[in-house]
Amino acid sequence: MIESSSTISRYNTTTSIESSARDQKLLWPSMSAAVSAAEEQEETITHNDHTIKVAASWRVGIGGKTWSTGALACKHLAAHADRYAALAPKRQLRILELGAGTGVAGLFAAKCLEARVVLTDAEDHLELLRDNVRRNNLGESVSVQLFDWKDETSWDLTSEPDLILCTDNAYHPSLYEPLAAALDRCLSKGAKGLFGVTKTDTSFSFFELLTAHGLDYRFAEAPADDYYALLAICKAPAFDGRRDAWEMR
Repeated sequence: MIESSSTISRYNTTTSIESSARDQKLLWPSMSAAVSAAEEQEETITHNDHTIKVAASWRVGIGGKTWSTGALACKHLAAHADRYAALAPKRQLRILELGAGTGVAGLFAAKCLEARVVLTDAEDHLELLRDNVRRNNLGESVSVQLFDWKDETSWDLTSEPDLILCTDNAYHPSLYEPLAAALDRCLSKGAKGLFGVTKTDTSFSFFELLTAHGLDYRFAEAPADDYYALLAICKAPAFDGRRDAWEMR
């Protein structure tokens, strides 16, 4: 969910400023409104006839903002809705989003694909996700649950998803192995995955881990630039042996 090392620097600076401002609320109550505005904003995503609104909040950390490939996934789903609807042609499509953050991709999928969606993330992101479900009046088709990549006891796949969404999550090497393991489990029964990566954040070692876990991948669509990409991912063998190595472009 981080775009680059420069973004990290900007985020750390912003966080320091905002923390300092929060400390001053007791002395200068008039600052409260300005600080709250800096901490939380509403983002709107529209493609075709589908619109969602999500609260973006720094209070939960770096996952509280919509990042590049989350927004790109919404555009992709709108453009290729028929492709994804075909994963469950005779019933409602079931989707699980890993590391959902604001839930932007899963919420958009719920509207665009009329899908039943489970948004998952770490404990400290769940209230933001619930708020965004309410914000879009999607309580009947979207649920929120804990899914901690580092704790397999939290891996609830009883929803039997057809599609796994995961964007802007492979941003630090410490996350590579638990994320690859979670993807392996989620895709083990034939589900397909849509995975968003940013070249400046995701090294080739992550793709080597995917291969080691028996996962196959290729571009879901031709990248528009050299920085962001959406990958189709599933259990190997797949894609007739054609694998597009993102880092080798």
